Amino acid sequence: MATLPPTKAGGVTNGELFEAYLDAVASKTDSERWNRLRLMKWCKDPLAQKRVVDTLTHDINQWIERSLSQDSERTKEPLSPATVHTLGHGAQAAAA
Repeated sequence: MATLPPTKAGGVTNGELFEAYLDAVASKTDSERWNRLRLMKWCKDPLAQKRVVDTLTHDINQWIERSLSQDSERTKEPLSPATVHTLGHGAQAAAA
């Protein structure tokens, strides 16, 4: 799916958006393999099924918590909070 049909713009899911980004942008970078693995793993998350227009900050925070609670597929060790890159997430934790 390289492009999203204009008629579906309001009903597109997060997963469809990431797939379109992967085809249109991420696949053309030097780190295409890493981008593909990262985005396809993300598309397996329940948040990928949610429509973009219905996605709230709470949903993103739940995704962060799910991501941090999973062990790394490569090392089988818990993920470091530094692995999940979010704007403001570290600043909020530091302020608390």
